[in-house]
Amino acid sequence: LQGVTSTGSTAPPVFLAVAGVQHDFVLKLDGYPDYSTSYTFNASECKTFEATLQPLPSPSPVPPLPGLIVVISTPGGAAVYLDGNYVGTTSGGSTAPLQFNANVGNHVVKVSLSGYSDYKTGIYVNSGQTQTITASLERQVYGYVFVNSIPAGATVTIDGVSRGVTPNTFSIITPNSHVVQVSLPGFAPWAMQVGVDYGQTVTVNAVLQVSSGGFIRVESTPQGAEVYIDNIYKGHSNVNVGQVTPGFHSIRLHLSGYEDWSNRVYCDGINTALITAALIQENKPTTADVIVTSNPQGASVYVDGAYKGVTSAGNPFDVTNIAAGAHSVTLKLAGYDDYTASITAKAGDIIRVDAVLDKQPQPQTAAVILSSQPSDAQVYLDNVYKGITPVTLSDVAPGTRAIALKLDGYADYSTTVSLKAGDAVSLSATLNALPKQSDGNNALFIAAAAIILAAVIFALKFLKK
Repeated sequence: LQGVTSTGSTAPPVFLAVAGVQHDFVLKLDGYPDYSTSYTFNASECKTFEATLQPLPSPSPVPPLPGLIVVISTPGGAAVYLDGNYVGTTSGGSTAPLQFNANVGNHVVKVSLSGYSDYKTGIYVNSGQTQTITASLERQVYGYVFVNSIPAGATVTIDGVSRGVTPNTFSIITPNSHVVQVSLPGFAPWAMQVGVDYGQTVTVNAVLQVSSGGFIRVESTPQGAEVYIDNIYKGHSNVNVGQVTPGFHSIRLHLSGYEDWSNRVYCDGINTALITAALIQENKPTTADVIVTSNPQGASVYVDGAYKGVTSAGNPFDVTNIAAGAHSVTLKLAGYDDYTASITAKAGDIIRVDAVLDKQPQPQTAAVILSSQPSDAQVYLDNVYKGITPVTLSDVAPGTRAIALKLDGYADYSTTVSLKAGDAVSLSATLNALPKQSDGNNALFIAAAAIILAAVIFALKFLKK
């Protein structure tokens, strides 16, 4: 280091250098690139060096690393939005939660699932850090049912789920009709189907009648098992079953993922017999269960084309012993379109199929099915030719319609039918043959033959004489 430069020429650094030798000069200043030059001095030479330093370009700022957001929802299957943009769907568990990157700063995360209220929260994301959001979604309330009973204190079950005791108001989270059951030991069970409109509160008054039979109360751990008494479904545990005739009865409980529980109980016809069952979980299940519900109820259930049973209100239909693999579940109900769901089952799975059936559109026309004896008669509908018998006339407008049948050698047949939309009317006509008529030539031939025959007879008689 030989010195430090100053601004201007007031006091520049001065130093001696050996003549005849090349010297290297370097100027260094923070924030500027080095300036360098070389020079060989002559004896007694004074050399002035001037350097204009250019500042180094400012370094580009390093962007911060993004952060990671992890979202878990209960139940799963919810759509997740970051600042209004869809980023994925939750799995419902913590084993494989939804994860996505987000820039540093404030963000809004929304978790949305049909039938549940949206979950929304604000979050600040730090660089390189992980933020976890756990969203417990709440069911949206569709309407309410107020249940009162005489006497009070009765257990209320709605759609097979125990909800509390009377009098009380219970929330309804789905539209359409619901089955309300009211039970109280010593009284006959009471049930009613009610419809709830959005935002409406429906009042149900249950006047309980003293039971003429005994009661059996079935409790299980865990709850929710299907209860069968003498192989007849009675509800889900925990449940009170009334009007039980005196004597021994078989009890069976079934819950997916657990071994079936069975026993016998004696009911004296007066008191309540208590059954408590501790269900044992299956160790190594080899098959799966499919729980099926339908709206409306009464649909026939088919698995891979094989009939399994019928859905009913408050009784999810449990199809057991489903082999691992792909299957189709079909529900059929008259007046509704078939519902089909494809499922993939693994051993131990409990798969729900909740089917909302679509009503078939009402027909706008009618059909007329025509036949005749003999067949091949020409068919006219309102004097318009439609074909020959047998024939089915579809898309016939409702109302009174004129039908005529024509066939050579037979009398015309005509009638009228009154049709309503959706009708399918069958008509069978027996045609009457027309009498055969002889022509003039035939008459002359017959007359001539008669004359000739008479002449022959006369001649024979004459010769005989």
